[in-house]
Amino acid sequence: MKTQREHHLLSNNESAFFYLCEHNERVTDIREQFPLLPLDQTLRIASSLGLKHPLVVSTKHPNVMTTDFLLTCQRDSQLSYEAVCVKPAEELTNQRTAEKIDIERVFWELLGVRFPIFVLSKRLKMQAANIKWATWPLRHGHYDNEFLDRAVQLVELGPQLRTNLCERFVAHLDVQLDDAINVMRALIGSKRVHLDSRQDWQEADAFDILATQTLGVRT
Repeated sequence: MKTQREHHLLSNNESAFFYLCEHNERVTDIREQFPLLPLDQTLRIASSLGLKHPLVVSTKHPNVMTTDFLLTCQRDSQLSYEAVCVKPAEELTNQRTAEKIDIERVFWELLGVRFPIFVLSKRLKMQAANIKWATWPLRHGHYDNEFLDRAVQLVELGPQLRTNLCERFVAHLDVQLDDAINVMRALIGSKRVHLDSRQDWQEADAFDILATQTLGVRT
């Protein structure tokens, strides 16, 4: 939704990280599997560190290394870049994995770009799943902005039963009951409705509505 491009992700951890970044207003662009070029640079770095450079298995020629994500970030009109390595915690103890990460780290340090390592926690996994669930109707083009701005006016602050919200949408928006929950998902996914991110939105019988937003004005 943010980049208007199709993204190709290689693991569940990368998918979770992607959803978190896409929902983060500070992140303005997301590029996955970013190539570390020129190849000579990573070859020199590997040599200086006394490490073996990754090779193409079939040819034994040096392989172009990639970083899992390169983010473009904006804060107070200032643009910056952040290169992120996404790895399961158990892989970080593997010596060869650590060596390749070290080559990446030096590559980005020479460019003055931050290079954090992202490890998916239980809390962040739930947040990513929440975002995926909430944004599904938006990714499939179910509702336009005018419809969602009408829908959000039916949402009150504080604890709201899921069934009551759905019945309200059916009564006022001319949608079927089976589709009413998708309206709520779209309101959350478009940030017109703000919830506690620590809650499991998919399984909740009630939503604690912290704030609502219409046409950029939060109440």
